[in-house]
Amino acid sequence: MKTEFTLLKKIKEARLLLISILLLLASFLISKNAKAQWEETPYLRIGAVQNSWYTYPGSIDTVVFEIKPMGLYTEIGMIFDFSSRGTSFSQYDSLEVQMLFDLPFDAEITDMWLWIADSIVHAGMYDRWTASQIYEEIVARRTDPAILYRYAYNSWSTNDVTYSDKYMFRIFPMLTTLPRKSKITFMVPTADLYKSSSSVSLPINILKLSHLPILSTKIKYYPAFGSQNPVLLENTATPFTYHAGNPGEEYYEATIPESSSFNSLTISTSTPQPENIFAGIFEDNSDNSKYYELQIIPNQLFGISKSKKALFLLDFVDANCNGYTSEQMLQELKLKIRNYLQPTDSFNILISGMITQFVSNEWVSCDSANIEDVFASFSASSLNNYSSLPTLLMDGINYIKERNNEGAIILVASSNSNGAYEQANDLINDYLALMDSVEIPIHIVDLDDFDTYNESQYIGNQYYYGNEYLYTNLSMQTVGEYMSLKEYSFSNMLINVFNKISGYFTSFDMYVTLESGYTFSNYNFQSGSAMLYYDQPFQRVGKFTGSGRFHVFASAQLPSGEFYYADFFIENNNVNLLTGATRAGWAAHLIDELFAMNQNNSVISQIINTSIQKRVLSNYTAFLALEPGVGNLNGDGDPYVTSATEQFSTEITASIFPNPVTDVLKISINLPEAADVLIELYDLLGKRIAVVFKGKKERDTQEISFNLQNVPAGTYFCKIIAGQKTISTEKIIVIK
Repeated sequence: MKTEFTLLKKIKEARLLLISILLLLASFLISKNAKAQWEETPYLRIGAVQNSWYTYPGSIDTVVFEIKPMGLYTEIGMIFDFSSRGTSFSQYDSLEVQMLFDLPFDAEITDMWLWIADSIVHAGMYDRWTASQIYEEIVARRTDPAILYRYAYNSWSTNDVTYSDKYMFRIFPMLTTLPRKSKITFMVPTADLYKSSSSVSLPINILKLSHLPILSTKIKYYPAFGSQNPVLLENTATPFTYHAGNPGEEYYEATIPESSSFNSLTISTSTPQPENIFAGIFEDNSDNSKYYELQIIPNQLFGISKSKKALFLLDFVDANCNGYTSEQMLQELKLKIRNYLQPTDSFNILISGMITQFVSNEWVSCDSANIEDVFASFSASSLNNYSSLPTLLMDGINYIKERNNEGAIILVASSNSNGAYEQANDLINDYLALMDSVEIPIHIVDLDDFDTYNESQYIGNQYYYGNEYLYTNLSMQTVGEYMSLKEYSFSNMLINVFNKISGYFTSFDMYVTLESGYTFSNYNFQSGSAMLYYDQPFQRVGKFTGSGRFHVFASAQLPSGEFYYADFFIENNNVNLLTGATRAGWAAHLIDELFAMNQNNSVISQIINTSIQKRVLSNYTAFLALEPGVGNLNGDGDPYVTSATEQFSTEITASIFPNPVTDVLKISINLPEAADVLIELYDLLGKRIAVVFKGKKERDTQEISFNLQNVPAGTYFCKIIAGQKTISTEKIIVIK
């Protein structure tokens, strides 16, 4: 009996162990799948189109970055040579390049080129649906396309299409003996225009997608608006060679060895005689529209001067950050302090630990010698592999309070153990009580890579990751900024912070008109007018009509209640002539505004039309480059192709009528032989709304009718498949 009981007990224990293992495995798989659902990891892969599963990591042979200041925007061109180095494909395989990549969150893609033999094809822009249909059809026919669009996926909970902040770039074909060359151009806001020094960060994360080391990386900088003497901040000894040319054609060039070993690539330039105000205009002859850009730097405009004091709190846990080691983090921090703070500014560093440690008892002036001495006094080994964030923040707040409440806190952290709702709220309340109504800005640079699903917290119908909930609310309550690797590089986060630690206006506003005219459709780069930092450029893009000088009225208020006011004209000889980048920047703001609206058919149509006309990529459009002689190659893009595949199919034809249509849609199909036919109707989001017909049709001309009584007015796509082949994808307009 005892033996029987012991056996049953062991069986029960074995079952419990098995159940535990299965639950553990299930939770792991669920977390992995859930992670994949909403955050696809960037990649570069080479695949054989005959076998979609047969892929290898791809490599970049060469890359050239072209940097061109365009006013309030900086254009960055990326020229890639993709290859199949390191793969085992044969010379007979037809290969496709697939690259899923990130750009800075405020980047806008504005162009694409593809090298085909001796030709350089300038991509057209299409609505996304048409471009995808054309691409897939011509890949099947082994011709040369390339397509670029925003990455999207179907939500696992609602099955709705969700657009991510990543981009998909595909090129076909590539041979094992023939790399493929292409160029993608994007633009970002110029944050430091007309300051004594300005910088632009290059997307180093794309270089890190290369499986094998990049053979050659070059940077070309085209000076404009007084900028000169480019320097690679990560290695100031890197030489730039000047190449003379006509205005707009001269450039500086540098070769970057082992570029993928860098964690950031930041190009800094100097402006010998910076000005307080920047103004520029662009006149679009295609439709007689006029655009303008305007920037003012508040502290220079109002004559406010205040030195900066920055206390850096380091709570860096190596295991939580894949992008940077502690050594690299310290190197980047030292680099940015040296290049963005002045000798009149001060800093100090507080290191996390069981007992926190200051590297200096008092503020340290930011001259080069002092910076070197401070960073020589400790190393990465001084940092702990655990977090003591609550104590670190408490000691940092006390340090500022003991020094007349002067200074800002900059938390550089990768810790993730304080994100739970109740714990985070308790910490925030304690910190605010410790400040005792004293305003101490806390800016947070979050280096946690958000690598695990287990870090997520679902609070208030929103997911937060790691310490994101704590950081978001703590920075908001203390008039600070929260930034993370989800949106910025570490380099850009530090640059942004340094613009925001000298003080702020509680409100700022600007009104612009002309002597004989007015401005309209204005967009500020900064959202709202509630707050603006002293050193933070206030930037605007808009449209105007009329002539004469620009007349500017600016007003601001300090936290103390003190007001500042400026009223001035901008002389015409101080207004710069700009390029189409201004128009694209304005269009990007308009598209963002439209995206904030309810996405009905009329709004989506306006987004598509604006995107195509102004050549700014949106969720609903794509760049498509085709082989010379195939499709539209004029660089302006064809908004809609009447039949996406009529130029590729001569055996089976189809037509749709009437178009526009009010009640009954008719489809005529000419079949050379009997075939299975599927006809579907999709909205502009790519969601299927109706199956028009599904079944077998005999050879010869067949006509199908479909009643649109239950289809709302709007724009749709009708997709026709016969014999497992897409015959036509046509845009139709339903009128009620």
